[in-house]
Amino acid sequence: HYLVHVGDDGAVLLPYTQAKRILDRLKRLALGRDLPDAGACARFDKATKHGEDMRHAQKLLAASVASVVGKNEERAVASLFSPGGTHAIKGEFAGSNDFEVLAFMVALSQE
Repeated sequence: HYLVHVGDDGAVLLPYTQAKRILDRLKRLALGRDLPDAGACARFDKATKHGEDMRHAQKLLAASVASVVGKNEERAVASLFSPGGTHAIKGEFAGSNDFEVLAFMVALSQE
């Protein structure tokens, strides 16, 4: 499982290697809330035509997948030069088709 914090512009704000920090941020956002914000849900529904147009979300997902794949490639390349050999496995570097979204959370600014 991977958890990535991606900004609305596609920039990776926190990579999957910082899962604890991402969870801490989510906890702060959700503190004191038992239900989703109805106004934010309405804005998201309007922006996505009730989920029919998820192109922007798909671009953000692609950015998060690229960050995970890129970080794994960096680690595998770095392991080539370390004692004990490489951690690279043939076919390890997947594309977006090799990932499944289990859940996503949208944090919208207050308007």
